[in-house]
Amino acid sequence: MKMDKRNQKSSRRGFAAIFLVISAMILMTLGSLGAFVAAESYNDSVSRREYRLVAGQNARSCVSVALLAFAHDYFYTAKNQAVPDFSCTIVSADRDGSSISIAASSSRNGVTGSVSATAIDNGRSIDVITEGSL
Repeated sequence: MKMDKRNQKSSRRGFAAIFLVISAMILMTLGSLGAFVAAESYNDSVSRREYRLVAGQNARSCVSVALLAFAHDYFYTAKNQAVPDFSCTIVSADRDGSSISIAASSSRNGVTGSVSATAIDNGRSIDVITEGSL
């Protein structure tokens, strides 16, 4: 049995239509997966930025704790002293005469923030000269 030419043309058009519909569905699926990956990547970068800010602020709190300890005790020194209230560690705190140097770090969900500070003890108060992230 032979097909006439009209039936062959309509079957080819049907195949082309199905092929176009399936291709469009695949492209839409890939596009939405790409959008999902981009949104997830953005969310991860925002979360890491927030963890970095929190870790940095916790390390600054450790520096404040060390400065208060120096104000309370002239001979205070610290090496790797944990401060559980702020989830941070005073890496080092030393005094050389009236000059005080402090380094602290904190870690939050795998992101670490470190801060160092130098201060001067003028007898009545302790003034921070420099404070910065490491």
